[in-house]
Amino acid sequence: MLSSLLQAFQSNLRRAAQRAAIGAIALIFCMTGVFFLTLAAWIALAAALGALSAALILGLVFMGVGLLAFALVAMRRTSVPHRSVPPAPPPPPPPVRQTDLINAFLAGLDAAKSMRRR
Repeated sequence: MLSSLLQAFQSNLRRAAQRAAIGAIALIFCMTGVFFLTLAAWIALAAALGALSAALILGLVFMGVGLLAFALVAMRRTSVPHRSVPPAPPPPPPPVRQTDLINAFLAGLDAAKSMRRR
């Protein structure tokens, strides 16, 4: 039983590691793409408006995206779900009397005897 739990844990861990590795590779490719898109935007803006205007425009764009990301993170923090009070535990069952136990035992013996007779 313990070995099956250990195998399931190892399998889940292996899948999580694979997902993390693929996610890291995807992040590297996305960051490379953003770099080249920024470079292309710089070249186009610098040719059309000059280097100072290109730097100003790209700086404002990246600042806006960063502020938007901060706003999204701040909005998520405020929506923490409130915890409800757990229900009270059920009352304990009444104590079992000895006569009830003896009667249940004798009923079981009678049932076993009737099964043997068949």
